[in-house]
Amino acid sequence: MAVNQNTKITIFLIWLLLVPAGMYFTYQKYPPHFSGQWLELFAFLTLTAVVAFMPMVINNTPIFLIQWVSLATFLSFGLFIEMVFAQAAVIVLLLRLRVQKDQYFRIPLNLIMFFLVSLFSGVVYYSLGGKTGPSLLHDTNAIWLAALYAVVNYFLNQVIISFYFYTIYKSKESYFGKDFIVETITTFLTLPLGFVLYMFYNQLDLI
Repeated sequence: MAVNQNTKITIFLIWLLLVPAGMYFTYQKYPPHFSGQWLELFAFLTLTAVVAFMPMVINNTPIFLIQWVSLATFLSFGLFIEMVFAQAAVIVLLLRLRVQKDQYFRIPLNLIMFFLVSLFSGVVYYSLGGKTGPSLLHDTNAIWLAALYAVVNYFLNQVIISFYFYTIYKSKESYFGKDFIVETITTFLTLPLGFVLYMFYNQLDLI
């Protein structure tokens, strides 16, 4: 599935115009929620990098199971930090996959996707009353909002991937096949780990 040079240049320009400005807007609109918690941030970033570095491979296709860590990061530190960590995770993953020179366009392409996924799922969460650092043990509504965030995050990711699949790669095969089903099941089986990680972190009074 070759991608022509004009498309590659367009992808880079879209990234250049959209992502840096969008992240600045996110920082201003949804500033990070931490104060002197550099060690905790480093621990979450390290975990994010480790998970990104070890994708699950199904039928020679790497499955990027980062959603559970992103969920815990988002609930703990807010949208901007989750967005930055997601961008870092994409770079780690693509370095791990040793992307060839003619495939370098995949770096900005995936950075755009994860920026949009982070932004829109975070905006949905906050617009419905979600808060950073919610008490999941004592607030049922907070649990439902966090679960909704995770679902929106995942399915928005899949919508954008399918859009890339058909428009950029010009594929005529069905994207929603067995691999999609396996990835969906695996993702939702691992999402509870995000809740456990967040609540464990919270119970240690680190928040």
